[in-house]
Amino acid sequence: MKVFTDEEIQKLIEMPKRITVRPQRQMQLTYKHYRNNMKLESTDGQFNFSVFMRRSEDFHENFSIGLVYHQKDDPREIHLLRCNGPHGPH
Repeated sequence: MKVFTDEEIQKLIEMPKRITVRPQRQMQLTYKHYRNNMKLESTDGQFNFSVFMRRSEDFHENFSIGLVYHQKDDPREIHLLRCNGPHGPH
């Protein structure tokens, strides 16, 4: 697996992207969590990404959204960014 520098990771996060597969209109409930996903690609078409969205059925402040990079020559995913709601101890 390629080792990415901090600068390369930041570039992947910041590059312009377009949605190629839209999220579903409504999040799907699975095991007490609402889930949804979408697929993205860089505007130059060279890089593929996905976004995941999760939210607890019981505690709406319990959510996560993340950006994942999908390499063309390696099946492993690289989670570039994950943001969580303000739940639990800080």
